[in-house]
Amino acid sequence: MRARPAAWSEHKARVRQALVDAALELFAEQGYESTSTEQVAARAGVSPRTFFRYFATKESVLFFGEDDYIRSFVGVYLAQPESLSEFQAMRAAFVTLAPGVARLRERIRLYHVAVASSFLLRGKEHDNQQG
Repeated sequence: MRARPAAWSEHKARVRQALVDAALELFAEQGYESTSTEQVAARAGVSPRTFFRYFATKESVLFFGEDDYIRSFVGVYLAQPESLSEFQAMRAAFVTLAPGVARLRERIRLYHVAVASSFLLRGKEHDNQQG
């Protein structure tokens, strides 16, 4: 018997999130270079092969979701009434998304610790911020 599409989608989201959480925790504890994808998979309770079904590289698990917030912001921003000024529309979008960001505070902290642990990641973060 096959799982319902909604149930399968929820399962995939849980596995992906478990991998992201495990990676962030391990990168923050051990450093990015000292952490293997096998360790991430083990902490998430999945096989190394499953890791690579969700993420192409160790780096991609760290930067997963980077564009999600931007896409969310753009969607909420564009949904604002045209009668609002650009500033008012941006403010409304940020206010709408703020509760979600507050829930991500620990994940964001771990991300910064992980990036700080690696010269390579610090360079990538710098490049991302530049453009």
